[in-house]
Amino acid sequence: MVSEKKSHHKILVTGTTSDYIQWIRSSCPGRALFITHPDIRQRAVEDPPGKDEEILIALSDKGRALDALLTHLKKWGQSLEGVFSFDCESMALASFIARELNLDYPSLEAVRNARDKYISKQLWRDHHIGCPRISPVNSVSDAIEFFNRTETGCVLKPFTGSGSELVFLCQTESGCGSAFETIKTGLDLRNENPLFKQTSSHPHLMLAEEYMEGPEYSCDFTVENGTVRVIRLAKK
Repeated sequence: MVSEKKSHHKILVTGTTSDYIQWIRSSCPGRALFITHPDIRQRAVEDPPGKDEEILIALSDKGRALDALLTHLKKWGQSLEGVFSFDCESMALASFIARELNLDYPSLEAVRNARDKYISKQLWRDHHIGCPRISPVNSVSDAIEFFNRTETGCVLKPFTGSGSELVFLCQTESGCGSAFETIKTGLDLRNENPLFKQTSSHPHLMLAEEYMEGPEYSCDFTVENGTVRVIRLAKK
């Protein structure tokens, strides 16, 4: 077990994985309180935190999670100084808890806007930020119709999620149809995966996006008082 100096003032970490929990406990002993899905803890190879450090509860019901948190804080005489989320699918829960407890965190609307690729690009265009043309698609014919309106091909992807999972570059009509069916099947198989849970763009199935060739970068930054501070820039 990690040797810790206990503190009653905690930073709440919502819905992260067991390896990150172990890393946080090692780097900041006694500072964090974790809300963790029971399945994550059951599959973990790391030693579990103490009962005063972790709340095991399903994360999909925000109200129940908040009630469990309040019960825990009262039982252990703890208070929260802040809320943090490492995983994008748990950001809505972090935002909800922060709002209810008057703690700083991006709003539920901001989380929705950032996680939904359709809504985020609409907002970019509304604010005159250049981005590829997009369209929601619900059938193979929708996808092929959009593909035929592009000159460079198109990309099909889920509305939510991260990385390249279920993301396809389509350069032919047949490839576009195959990609649509693969994504549709993949989303059905991931129906219970919170990473792909749609909260905004119902009832559409997926997003078609104009393919833009060029260098790709990943950028982490913070925005505070109208000022952007770049933390990390990495070429893909």
